[in-house]
Amino acid sequence: MVITIPGQRNLDDRLAGVAEALKNFPGMKLTKILDDKGDWRNAFDQISDLILKKEKIDGILCLEASGGSGAADALNRFDMSGKLPIVAFDKDPKTLDLIEKGAISSTIAQKPYVMSYYGLKFLDDLHHNAVKEFKDWRTAPASPLPSGVDTGTAVVDKSNLAAFRDAMAALPKPQ
Repeated sequence: MVITIPGQRNLDDRLAGVAEALKNFPGMKLTKILDDKGDWRNAFDQISDLILKKEKIDGILCLEASGGSGAADALNRFDMSGKLPIVAFDKDPKTLDLIEKGAISSTIAQKPYVMSYYGLKFLDDLHHNAVKEFKDWRTAPASPLPSGVDTGTAVVDKSNLAAFRDAMAALPKPQ
């Protein structure tokens, strides 16, 4: 099953990607799509309800940050922690703690530094007119910059959890 927020375009795109990828694995299918509305308590309540109804759950995939901790807390409530694979999203501290405890199998981490880097790099290039396809990018018939940049993701699990925590601890704290 998948926990997401239907109608949010980036998450709908992720869900479409999951459905496409699962075509390569005929033994796997999406049986339920849950809407947690971006609140871990909704994920907790919905997973708890499915467990109480004795619904078959083989694994949980979360396409946004709050679903993983809500699902893990629900499984913990029923003494099922670590007995079903949960793949979460993002690397918030609670998700990382739940990976360490074995309640979440892994999480898919975005690269916010890389996102910010390329955003600022493109702005700097435009400001200094480093992109010379057109005389003036403001009036160009097409954008001189790419319409999208895949900044990548990383899988965080117990094998590399310490490295991610060390990297996060080394980042400067907002003031």
